[in-house]
Order: sequence, then C-alpha cells, then structure tokens
Amino acid sequence: MHQRCWEHDYCAPCFYMITLVTQPRRECLGKLCTPPDAPPHIERSGLGQVVLEVWQRTSTIYPGVEACEAVVMPDHFHGLLRVKERLPRPMGHLVKAFKRVSTNEGRSHGLLGGSRGPARGSNGPARGSKGLLPQPNWAAAPAAGPSSLWQPGF
Repeated sequence: MHQRCWEHDYCAPCFYMITLVTQPRRECLGKLCTPPDAPPHIERSGLGQVVLEVWQRTSTIYPGVEACEAVVMPDHFHGLLRVKERLPRPMGHLVKAFKRVSTNEGRSHGLLGGSRGPARGSNGPARGSKGLLPQPNWAAAPAAGPSSLWQPGF
C-alpha cells in the first residue's frame, strides 16, 4: 500500500498529521482508564511519557519545524507537525529521527527491552531516569523486545 501522495513535495512548508504504531502493536505507551465518575482518558506509561517529551523537543532540534499537538495512545501515537520553512530533506527523515531517538531514550531509561536496557529483574532505578520515571514495566516491554519501538513507516 502506498501511504504517501506521489505528487506532494514533502520538503514544502505544510501541516502534517503523523501516526506511528508500536511494534508489534503492543500497548506499552499507556492504558485506557474508564473511571465510573469521570470521562475515559489515557494514562501514559513511562515509555509514553518519554515519547511525548521527545516529540516536544522536536522544535528545538529543528528550528523550522513546530511540533504541535500530540496524543499518546496505548499502542500508537498521533502528532501534528508544522513545517514552517522549506526542509533540506523530506519530512520523512525527521520522522525517522524521532522514531530512532524515542526508541533509544526508552531503552536508556530501562523502559524498552533490548540489548541496551538494564538486566531483567534489576531492582535499582532505571539508568538515566534520575528518579523521574517509574521502574520498567517488564510485562509490557520484555527484555527480548523488538529492535525498535515502532513499526516501519508512518
């Protein structure tokens, strides 16, 4: 399935709606809470919070780009990206960088399984968390997890 408009210039200033899906569509970014006396809402996990923080930093790394609204769902992410001035490379390169950085930061905080995370069953604080993030949820992020947090494409 071709997901892009072949005639669009993805370096051009524009608003872009980005959707990223976790691999293999696991619910590791948060959970849906449906309290009886309040509206349903998503409670972000530590990994979901890391993803949101990486998104919010996008504008400081790419000055011609504004990371607007974002929504973290249990198994996917929606973000609105405003390209304010012509990009030197297509917008997909920026999305690829976001996916790489959020995956690497999830690992460094011990919230995503893989070769760079702490050993399974570690009782100490997550590496690099400085006490700001909860302990890893190993049920949602097994030690032998996928090589990336995200499915290919967007």
